[in-house]
Amino acid sequence: MEETFDMQAVEQLFAVYTQALDDRRFENLESVLAEEVEFTFLNGAQKLGPLHGFAQAAAFIRRTVEGLPGRRTHQIRNLTLMQELPDGARVHASLLRTIYRDEKTVEGHSRGSYEVDLSRDRYGRWRFQRVLVRLDDPLPGDIER
Repeated sequence: MEETFDMQAVEQLFAVYTQALDDRRFENLESVLAEEVEFTFLNGAQKLGPLHGFAQAAAFIRRTVEGLPGRRTHQIRNLTLMQELPDGARVHASLLRTIYRDEKTVEGHSRGSYEVDLSRDRYGRWRFQRVLVRLDDPLPGDIER
């Protein structure tokens, strides 16, 4: 039986991912990133990656997010199915980050995008298999020091 693409499940997956970043609950990345994930981060002209495997990707995300001053929120918009793949799908999403100096003061915004290849784990749940993060408006501290 052929399965249909479930955009609602993918939207939920992105929500879990961005909430893990916003709340610094990195243990939740286990339910988002595939064990063999390939993760690349582009910050203007700087490139990090591709990082291979869950451990490398999760360690980079933790190190980068924990090292950032203030608080950031990540909003995903315009999530679009770009292509169905033999073992999954490729999606694109726009990113808007809001950076707070303190709980009430917005310091700035940063735009970017995600290109993600999705695959299903052995239980049939979507996971990020290949991730390309592009920051169009990089800010100091956005990439590993």
